[in-house]
Amino acid sequence: MAGRMDAQARADRIRVFQEELTQLESELGEVLDDAQRQRITQHHEQLLADLAQQYDVATTTTGRQLALGLRFASFLGALAICIAVVLFVERFWGGLTTGVQVGLLAMGTAVALALTEFAARREKTLYFAGLAAMVAFAAFVTDVTIVDQIYSRIPSPHNFLLWTVFAGALAYGYGLRVLLLAALITLTVWIAGVLAMLSGLYWIDFFGWLELLLPTAALAVVLGVTPHRGIREEFPWLYRLFGLVLLFWVVLWMSANGAGSLLPLANGTVEAIYQVFGLVAAGLTIWYGIREGWSDVTNIGVGAFTILLFIKATDWWWDWMPHWLFFLVLGGIAVGVMLLLKRLKIRLGEAS
Repeated sequence: MAGRMDAQARADRIRVFQEELTQLESELGEVLDDAQRQRITQHHEQLLADLAQQYDVATTTTGRQLALGLRFASFLGALAICIAVVLFVERFWGGLTTGVQVGLLAMGTAVALALTEFAARREKTLYFAGLAAMVAFAAFVTDVTIVDQIYSRIPSPHNFLLWTVFAGALAYGYGLRVLLLAALITLTVWIAGVLAMLSGLYWIDFFGWLELLLPTAALAVVLGVTPHRGIREEFPWLYRLFGLVLLFWVVLWMSANGAGSLLPLANGTVEAIYQVFGLVAAGLTIWYGIREGWSDVTNIGVGAFTILLFIKATDWWWDWMPHWLFFLVLGGIAVGVMLLLKRLKIRLGEAS
């Protein structure tokens, strides 16, 4: 097995096979003799036991639901502890000397890191390790921010690079996807902030120029389609998801609001460029997702393609077409997209 996600997928396939076999026997009668059934059952039981022992996967539907609940509880626990830290700082921080402040900040991060390592060595699911790692990341963010305030440093985008490295190290060190997401978010802010500075803007002003987010989106997509052989093979899907969502968010925004573009073109021209680019990118995303069997990629492409069609329809028809007819046409477009996707699904089924 390449990782816990692959192990969980294998356990899910075994469960589906067992359910389908039961259904077949209720419809067709006995399809396997006793020897075959016993051999398959023993193999599956041993395999599930090995997967549970090595990866602590959920082998039942109830187990999967409990696992989801544990992840949610872990996130809420980390959030509550982080809020407690912030409130503690607000309540007692002013009465402490600078040396004590710096020492407490460093100690808080170190303790959280030690708890992360301790928990990771004693559980395979990493629920408690993930909680401790999120607290460690929040503590480190607080450390850098408070140190800047203590020494009156000017806010800089380079703090986000420090946070990216810290979160990325935890993500790859322990296989924590939530920390990888944190690393991607902070990396996005750092790259956009640096590009804003190079463009002559104040670094935080990148929020007004969303095109500065596109380099990170492209980087994330590239990392998402690049195989991670032997190195956290469960991470590429998160890279793909993050990169595509960020990419199409910017494209959709620019398709409807060309005023925020860095391109030296008229607003209408910018919007038209992004609309065409978005439709082409969405089409390629759908094709690539289908080719690779990545349903998440395909769904994002379909969603972006449909929204862009609606935006273009608004530009073409809203001003002169009766509104009832406009929405009727939109409904027709939606039906057309459904029929096209259904036809594509049938053709792919025949090809397979």
